[in-house]
Amino acid sequence: MEHHTDHEDSPDVLIAACGIAARRWQQACDELGLIHKAVDPASSIADAWHAELRKQEDNPSILILPGARDTASQLALVRECERYGLSVAAPRAVLLEAMLDGSALRQLVREIGVPLAAPGSANLAVAVIADAQGHAMALFDYQPTLLENDAVQSYCLGSWLAPSPLLTPEQRRYLWQLAVTCVTELDVRSAVTVHFSVSGNRMGFVVMTGGLGLEVALGEALTGLDLVIEQIQAARGRPLEIAPRHLRSSLVARTHRISLPWAPEGLDGGPGIRWDAPPNCHEGLLTLTAVSLKALERRQRRALTCLQHKATRKA
Repeated sequence: MEHHTDHEDSPDVLIAACGIAARRWQQACDELGLIHKAVDPASSIADAWHAELRKQEDNPSILILPGARDTASQLALVRECERYGLSVAAPRAVLLEAMLDGSALRQLVREIGVPLAAPGSANLAVAVIADAQGHAMALFDYQPTLLENDAVQSYCLGSWLAPSPLLTPEQRRYLWQLAVTCVTELDVRSAVTVHFSVSGNRMGFVVMTGGLGLEVALGEALTGLDLVIEQIQAARGRPLEIAPRHLRSSLVARTHRISLPWAPEGLDGGPGIRWDAPPNCHEGLLTLTAVSLKALERRQRRALTCLQHKATRKA
């Protein structure tokens, strides 16, 4: 599936994704007034992607956006775009290689003085963005959670909660600083997610992944900032304009990635309920925001009941 603007011959941005993985990037490009075209390199029309890269070869004005891609896919994308002399909003290939290796990255992190935890033990993540000038900022932290709703649970591909209730304010400041240290000392000039293991007062680095992923919806819900726009602007060489005061929030947020056997017509809406999905797409992100976990649970029940009723009507 291919999405494009009316000016498909001269895009400012190529998005290497489609569907939900490309949706937020498309919205951000529209808001910035950037002409964009989305083609998924992994799809059955991969030839169209390669043709587009050849057409844009050595074009310094075009930016390649990875969508919500995993680290291995980002590495393949960066290497491919390097061959065509194109810029990608992703970490450098050498850093992505270290991320995939795991042990190599952990050795680098050990050398800069960040404590390590056992591989595979991550239970909390910190989203960090850095600009071309090397200024880095932690944006939000989150943890995986479970969707407890029998009617919709089988359709849920992942759930995340922010901020993590595992952390005290003092621990959060310390962990965010550890994440920023990893990014600045490793000379990262893009958005990454730093994963930690937290158990009481024991904290340690586990792994780093490229990009902010679909979980970026959590940070946007908490702060009101468009963090996808911030990633695009940083990749275009603009300095970060986020101030620490923009990240202060007393809210809690939860995001569920849901894949349904039908394309929902949308939710009933209301405060703190957001559904992100391309038109006629069966997969989307349900993001809920409230002032407390108790209020969040009430809001979640209402939104999931709405989805359940739509499922019943579809059936």
